This record gives sequence, C-alpha cells and structure tokens, in this order.
Amino acid sequence: MMPKVIDLYAGAGGLSLGAARAGFEVAAAVENDQYAIETHRKNFPATKHSPENIAFLKGHDLLELAGLRKGELTGLIGGPPCQGFSEMGKRKAEDERNRLLFHFFRLVEETQPHFFLAENVPGILNEQYKDLRNEAFGLLGKRYELLKPLTIVASDYGAPTTRTRIFFIGYDPEYFPDLNAGSFKPAGKIEPIHVEAALRGLIEEIDEEWLTEESGWQPVKSPGEGCYAERTTGKIPKEVGDPVSIERYSVRKQVSGCLGTRHSGVRSL
Repeated sequence: MMPKVIDLYAGAGGLSLGAARAGFEVAAAVENDQYAIETHRKNFPATKHSPENIAFLKGHDLLELAGLRKGELTGLIGGPPCQGFSEMGKRKAEDERNRLLFHFFRLVEETQPHFFLAENVPGILNEQYKDLRNEAFGLLGKRYELLKPLTIVASDYGAPTTRTRIFFIGYDPEYFPDLNAGSFKPAGKIEPIHVEAALRGLIEEIDEEWLTEESGWQPVKSPGEGCYAERTTGKIPKEVGDPVSIERYSVRKQVSGCLGTRHSGVRSL
C-alpha cells in the first residue's frame, strides 16, 4: 500500500505532483479557490477534493475525506498563503491570511500524520512573525521533532528558477528515526537548467485567432534530451494527469493553452 498524504492550500498541484513523484498517494487535497481546485481535480482525478476554508476545517473531517483514521496518514503537506509574509507585500503582522499558518499546524495536531511539510517565502522568518511561528509550533507537543527551517533554492534541485523558499519539516521519530536536514540535500550533482532549455520545443508565436479551447491545442517540438526533458515529458505517476491531455501529447505531440488574445485599438487620452 502506498503511503498517503493530504495537500492543504493545494493550488493547481505543485506540491501534490512532487509528492506523487516521490512515491506518495495524494489521498485528499483542500483548496478554496474555484479555478485552482478545478485544475487540481483535473490533474489528480483519483484524489478526493474539498473546497472548504481551512480555518473552519476539522481534523476528523479531513481524515474522513481521505478515507483514513487517525494514525493512518503518512504526511500532511501544504503551502499556506504567503502574501502577508512576502517582501513584495505590505508585510503586516496582523494580516488575517497569516493565521492560515496556525491552522496548518492545528490540523497537524488534529490528524497526527507521521510527518508534515509546510512551505513559504523567506519573509516568514522575519522577527515580526516570531510570535505567530511560536504559537503554531506550540501546537505540536512532544510527538514531533521539528527541523530547523530549511532554505531551499529551486535551481539546486534542477528547476529553471532561482526561487528561494522556506520549508518547515517535522516528523514522528517512531516512523523516521534517522531523518535530519541532510536527508533533503540534492542527490548528487544537479546540472543547472536555464530558461532557454526549459522552453525548448514550445510554440514561439501565438495566433490571435486561436480563441477556442480546441484551437488552443497546438503541436510542439521535441524538448531535446537530458534529465530535465525526460522528467517534464515522461515518468508520469500513476493516477496523475488528465488522460485526454496525456494521450494528445504522447500520440499527437500537442499541448493545450496556446490561446490567442485580441487587443482593442489604442485610444488617445
């Protein structure tokens, strides 16, 4: 039986895909943005979905959604909204969205997974959020070991971006007696991937007449060779992805989303 995770603040499924590729079954996902959860539902058709506001979601309801009992959940993962912590924003400690970090750890305590992983922007470590972090961590009790916050640079793991994120990872030593910060270092030397290589093969010019869903399906060229190309075009985890989209890419070499935009004329002021 595959180990099971639940993804909170799931968005379109970035963390879910990482979990699936790491060998986990994404048993349930929670996302209250209508468009994001519809995308996640299409990407993960076997996952149980909930549009609930996590601030009002109880642990037993979350486990019931996933078809699990307390103690059966392997991991709780999620990226609570970062707008209140981002250096690009107003960085108000009282931003109500910041409380969603607290609710992530509340649900850790209520569901008791074997491990948890919460991701956010570097600004979350600013001194002004210290009380919020301590309040959230204080919910964990003595069950979990909490690693020091891990600073992860995406390019170090083969992504074509230098985006930096903070990961809060905790675990129950009964299940992971040897886990430590070193467990999350890149496996071997990772070849840097530049944006040019990441976009290789994609269509370069979008016709403004491609306005329907069907016309948005357009042929693409081979992305070339190498680890990045291999992982973006193959190795699809079981029960992940829209079967129709996968078939159109694998057989006809087409991708969707190539939609045109008709701009109105420029008006003088």
